Amino acid sequence: MENLEVLWLYGNQLKIIEGLDNLSKLRVLWIGANSIEKLDKSQLDENVFLEELNLGGNKIGQFKQILYLNQLKRLKTLFLKCVNFGDNPICNLANYQTYTAYHLPNLSNLDGIEISEEARQVAEATFFKKQMFHHFATIFRIFLYNFSIGIITCV
Repeated sequence: MENLEVLWLYGNQLKIIEGLDNLSKLRVLWIGANSIEKLDKSQLDENVFLEELNLGGNKIGQFKQILYLNQLKRLKTLFLKCVNFGDNPICNLANYQTYTAYHLPNLSNLDGIEISEEARQVAEATFFKKQMFHHFATIFRIFLYNFSIGIITCV
């Protein structure tokens, strides 16, 4: 089994991804239509050759779960929304595609749609703008707090 390159585990009521450590040559993993809610860095650690991952129709609902896939440097195709298995709750969040394209820079296809260079640039610009907004919002909250306790006064 250690030479296995393609594995389809869809529709098996799986709640976690486990037992793939010995499949170091795995290139394609279809694990859609299960009950997976969370991804963990160690779940796919040994699968460094993974190029295609289908997680459609699971229960993944948080952006931080996407970050665990960043370790898969050869991952080119990712399905979190799939016509065969359905969507994950994360697919309904605003900027899901932008967030994913930004955080998985080697990805070339998301949910069956090619990520163009232009789309990647838009994702980078959008993410940068959001970071700047949150940075300035934090500074403004600090300013308002300091003003409210009298450290800063108006002249």
